[in-house]
Amino acid sequence: MVTFRCTERVRKRFKLTAVASADASTNVLGDWYANLLNHGPERHVVLVSERTLLPLIVPARKADFPDKVGDQLAEVLRSFGVPTRQIEAEVAKMRAYRIGRTQNRQVLSVLNEFCLLATYHMPEESPILASLRLSETPLGPFGGEAADQRTCDAFGIPRQRNWWWSDLRVGPHAS
Repeated sequence: MVTFRCTERVRKRFKLTAVASADASTNVLGDWYANLLNHGPERHVVLVSERTLLPLIVPARKADFPDKVGDQLAEVLRSFGVPTRQIEAEVAKMRAYRIGRTQNRQVLSVLNEFCLLATYHMPEESPILASLRLSETPLGPFGGEAADQRTCDAFGIPRQRNWWWSDLRVGPHAS
């Protein structure tokens, strides 16, 4: 089971009710913090894993959030080279969820930073590609390590520095 720790904006947008006390998540990536990203005509939910600070951007459709978050996460984990059975186990644990209030201000600050940085990549890139690019951002809470490296460690796979998406030239600032 996983806990989605949503900001008040997300809870209002999707008409979600937070439980009084949400227990810790049982999945590898832990609780997920969620906030809204409004960029032009598109609406997205930006999520951040509490344990690795892995960012994930999903469309803000009532039919998709939070039920389809696991499907989007599977695409990101597949890009990191996480074995299929570990991906399936992580997604299966995300099918059962509860909604909680945000608790960790450090994770919230990283979430807000990712929302700001996501506007650099959106809407020219897909939400998955934008999530992958954001995962390479050095993070202060981890001493400059990026979320992609921490996620590799969490799943016990070798770290990489040159991902296939690193050299793609897309977006408004490509030259």
